[in-house]
Amino acid sequence: MPSGIRDVLLRRVGRLPDDTRSLLMVAAVAGRELDPDLLEHVTGIDAEHLLLNLEPAIAAGLVTSADEGWGFRFRHPLIHESLYASTGHIDRARLHVRVAAALEDISSASTAVDVQLAYHYLSAGPVGDPAKAVKYAREAAARAVRQGAWQDAARHLEQALTAISPALPDAGAIRCDVLVELGQARRSGGMIREAHAAFEESISLADRLGDEDRTLAAGVAFGAPQLWGPREWGETDTRLIALLERQLGRIGDSDPARRVRILATLATELYFDEAAFRGWGYANEALEVARRLDQPDELGIAVSAYLWSAEVTDNLPQLRAVIDEMLTRRQEHLTPQVQAIVLARRLTERIRSGELTRFDAEFAQAWWLATDVLHSPELQGQLRLVEACRYLVCGDVERGAGLIESGYQPLLNLGFTWQEPGQFILGSCLMLVSGTLADHAEQMAARLARPDHPSISHLAAPGAALGYALRGDIERARQIAACWFAPPPRSWTWFQAIAYWAQVATAVGVPDPAWLYDQLAPHTSELAIVGHVGDCGGAVDSLLAGLAWRLGRPNEATERAQTGLALETRVGSQIWINRTKDLISRIGTTQSSPSF
Repeated sequence: MPSGIRDVLLRRVGRLPDDTRSLLMVAAVAGRELDPDLLEHVTGIDAEHLLLNLEPAIAAGLVTSADEGWGFRFRHPLIHESLYASTGHIDRARLHVRVAAALEDISSASTAVDVQLAYHYLSAGPVGDPAKAVKYAREAAARAVRQGAWQDAARHLEQALTAISPALPDAGAIRCDVLVELGQARRSGGMIREAHAAFEESISLADRLGDEDRTLAAGVAFGAPQLWGPREWGETDTRLIALLERQLGRIGDSDPARRVRILATLATELYFDEAAFRGWGYANEALEVARRLDQPDELGIAVSAYLWSAEVTDNLPQLRAVIDEMLTRRQEHLTPQVQAIVLARRLTERIRSGELTRFDAEFAQAWWLATDVLHSPELQGQLRLVEACRYLVCGDVERGAGLIESGYQPLLNLGFTWQEPGQFILGSCLMLVSGTLADHAEQMAARLARPDHPSISHLAAPGAALGYALRGDIERARQIAACWFAPPPRSWTWFQAIAYWAQVATAVGVPDPAWLYDQLAPHTSELAIVGHVGDCGGAVDSLLAGLAWRLGRPNEATERAQTGLALETRVGSQIWINRTKDLISRIGTTQSSPSF
């Protein structure tokens, strides 16, 4: 505030009687609204004299009556701010303590004053009661969580952390607990990077304290329900996994609810490459125990981990069965967040099987949960990417690209995991379905030479090779396949690499068509989509047809191609319809293994 304005206002206050000035100083600390009952308790002045002391301030235009009842308020925020700022630092802290104590005296247990109490005790700092500051800030955060006000909850908990002094009894343990609550609030509000920072700090602190229960509480927070994984590409916390497995052995079957949380967290932590298959075992056990418990929180955690693990390990039939189970027989036992996650997974499966009409009919419910119920920018962004995939598979590249832009940027702002591979996959899928991948072959090959992220070589190699193959540069495509092909690590990006290499192998004969055929064979009657985000090759049967033709099995190739063409025709993607018709024509012409 400009000092000139403050000086003018304070001069007006200075002309008031001493008792009125003193009362206004207390009122300024209490808040802009002047509650006579609260001021009476803080000052010890009876109601009649308090109102008499306010009259000069009302006459001076500094205070005005409320529309109803006996309440008052400062006429303008600048008046309130000027008075508050003019109070000395220590005096102001002492007044905050007095106001907080009065609020505790006059407030019933059902009255929502925890936010005010937290504010006053926090503002009092060391002059007040730090333990109460932490207590009320946590209560205010819990209230905000119940209302879905995640940012408010995070703010209250961040303030609670500032009030935890080393002199506070059990300061370290309290800090661990507040950090876990903060991480959960941030995670629910889509503040992913910040949530992980809180969890990691809590784990480190609990580990230094030698408190395994609190280390475990922070650790299992990573297993909270989520549509995408909790870690970055290739990242695994072996220390946390060892802790969780040790705790699993320690509790046995004595605490089923905790067992579910440990198992689900292990499943989501063991999600990359070959470790994912160990995680898949944990995910199955978590769901089995959660079904018996039939408690919404534990069931939701187990379901989320199961769906994630099933996709990473390519157990899609089991994934679909659990989705159907949850949405037909157990939906009322799921929290809104888990319902939204399961619905999003089902939408992805609708795309994979080419059921776009059913996708359109079901999308609104998932979107309503993400927006009107959960107010989750993270789920909204992810659902936009799922919707983008729906339009990419039918050849509507312009609409798909627009949805990618509207969904991906908010996720970037939230700091979601797998940004680098996610961005690469989205870009290359757009190039592929728009027919421009060949134009970017050199660009992808250059990224191979200078990879700026460990995931890039697994994704750029098949992208570059396919780009050259589509251009007709068979020799360059073969060179890249010979130098760079390796079975891609298990993750949600796995399928794109396999689908791209299958198209390369059909064109140039390498990598091994038989090995690629075996990888794709379980996905017959599906569209080749990667994760929830992109079309990477039309119908899987069409990809199998090219590989079968390359392997010298023309009759099978023709049958596969006809099946793939029917699915591509149903969804209406002209680029894949044209490709598969061309393949059928070439098979009919040669009726033998193609030679190049």
